[in-house]
Amino acid sequence: SHPKLSATGRVVVFDTLAGAAFGNAAIAGRQVAVVDHPPTLELANLDVGTVAVGYPGPEWRLFVFNRGPSSFVPALVEMSNPDLLISGGSCADTAGTPVPPGGSCTVHLMLMPSVAGPVVSTLTVSEAGFDAVSISSEISGLGGEPSLAATLAPTYGGDVVVGERSEPLPLAFTNVAFNPVKIARISVQGSHPDDFQISLDECSRTTLDAGLSCNLQVIFSPTAAGRRTANVVAVSADGAYATILVSGDARHEPKLAAGNTTIVAGSRVTLAGAGFAANVPVTISWADGGGTPVTVLSNGYGLLEATFVVRPTDRAGARTFVAQTADGYTATADVVVVGRAGKVGPGSANWPGR
Repeated sequence: SHPKLSATGRVVVFDTLAGAAFGNAAIAGRQVAVVDHPPTLELANLDVGTVAVGYPGPEWRLFVFNRGPSSFVPALVEMSNPDLLISGGSCADTAGTPVPPGGSCTVHLMLMPSVAGPVVSTLTVSEAGFDAVSISSEISGLGGEPSLAATLAPTYGGDVVVGERSEPLPLAFTNVAFNPVKIARISVQGSHPDDFQISLDECSRTTLDAGLSCNLQVIFSPTAAGRRTANVVAVSADGAYATILVSGDARHEPKLAAGNTTIVAGSRVTLAGAGFAANVPVTISWADGGGTPVTVLSNGYGLLEATFVVRPTDRAGARTFVAQTADGYTATADVVVVGRAGKVGPGSANWPGR
């Protein structure tokens, strides 16, 4: 009783008489309970490509996504290598402003290499104070002579169900040197390379004259839920390279079905599910909270099958099964439960529809 919520929604404090059921040293009587729900954050790794030594490269923008269940309050944005510069973004410019669940803040950055060769840095966005949460990612690049640059285009694959495919994303690379440049290869790297497939490649093993471009198409086909990112990398024959950061959001769309939509109380029903995450526990119960829940494990394809016992004392009438995962995905199946009153069948007076 008397629950109190912190400003970010992260901590709930309340008093309870059930405290003896928890903790290593059970203490009888009324106690104060604290429940902590820190936010889940996402931040992509990024390779910015080749940049001329001593000159600032193009500005890049990264997003810190808050998947909840509580708010994130960015206070500090840091880069471990001074060759990579923080040039702005709402995470830094409006530090102290809460990012709610489902929201995001941005980090703007650029590479200005001091020497030739690889540059690697860690970008960290963190809170301040007690129980602060932070998120980090790897930022990399190369000091050298750039010969290729990405042509600006939409690089967001949209919101796609896991296992399905987006429309192709049109991308392009341009020769920014004064001489012809041969593109040796195109590859997909970064945090989630398996979620992005090259469907059209007019760049690999192609020589571009100065100022000319070549075209690519990339399809977003997510293998897991959440924000998914990757780098599409074009490498020239002399080792210089350019990258395009592609991204998309993925979700599961689970479904649940009952083997029989009319169930006699005191019998069993088989439930089948699809579209769940692979190899995760799924709990099935009545939507109204009655009965004993059943927990099963989905297989590697996100499929499941479970047997649910409908007790003789379960409430008759229209009922709904709910299948739920720990990360909040749900699926439902509607059924009708028929009470046991002697022999029950389609000819009985209490059979649905009679």
